[in-house]
Amino acid sequence: MSTLKASRADGFYYPPEYDFVGGSINKFQKSHPLGVRAKKIDQGILVVRYETPFHVKCEKCENMIGKGVRFNAEKKQVGNFHSTKIWEFSMKCPSCKNKIVVRTDPEHCQYRYIQGAKQILNTENASEGQFIEDAQDKIKAADPFKQLERNVQDIQQAEAKKPEIGQIIKDQDDKFKDDFLVNLKMRRKFKDEKKIIEEKERIEKQPKNFALRLVTPCTTDIREAQNTKFKQQSQAGQNTRKDREKIRAQDIFLHSKNYSQYQNQNQIEKAKKMEELY
Repeated sequence: MSTLKASRADGFYYPPEYDFVGGSINKFQKSHPLGVRAKKIDQGILVVRYETPFHVKCEKCENMIGKGVRFNAEKKQVGNFHSTKIWEFSMKCPSCKNKIVVRTDPEHCQYRYIQGAKQILNTENASEGQFIEDAQDKIKAADPFKQLERNVQDIQQAEAKKPEIGQIIKDQDDKFKDDFLVNLKMRRKFKDEKKIIEEKERIEKQPKNFALRLVTPCTTDIREAQNTKFKQQSQAGQNTRKDREKIRAQDIFLHSKNYSQYQNQNQIEKAKKMEELY
């Protein structure tokens, strides 16, 4: 048995009257594996975590429910679009407990709020936002006069914003008409910023031996440092310095020469002893 199965097995309790013959422990206790989430499973309802796909506004208290807010929603199937199931999620507004119902729309690949809330089109200002009205959209799409009014409004908005758009285009043309000059300015700016960054990194890498930052030395400080005289060394320090100077002045091959002479002398003495023996 794996570690995961063993840890799950420890969480089950089997009463003494359970004989392992009449089915699973859930069937014996007349419970569901999903627990409280499946208390309405006989009605086809399952409690799931639902995340709001976009900004919506409650129709009762008019408070905005932001995108990403999660609810414990009741999920059930309400129909089919070809072979794809249409799911319905029911939840309550966190402010006024108003019932909110949303359904999936496989045909248009989106969500439709059926009851209790409406989608906000303009999320920059939720208090003055526009909402999706399915019925009105259908009426406007079917009415040619409404379509003509919408086209006239679009033309008027375009004419009102034409000077502003023209000014933006002119500014962009003036700024980027000479590509070489723009590239040169950008490279120069990048080099200057790079030098500043490298200087900061060099200062940070320097050893920080003091808690306070040292100031730049001036002429007076240099002169005082040159005129400073330190106390003479002790006699022991002077003797040590002299011994080191003598060692540095010696020949490094002196020891090897003495050793070779000593070795030759030993060989001569050994030869004399051999002659005396024989």
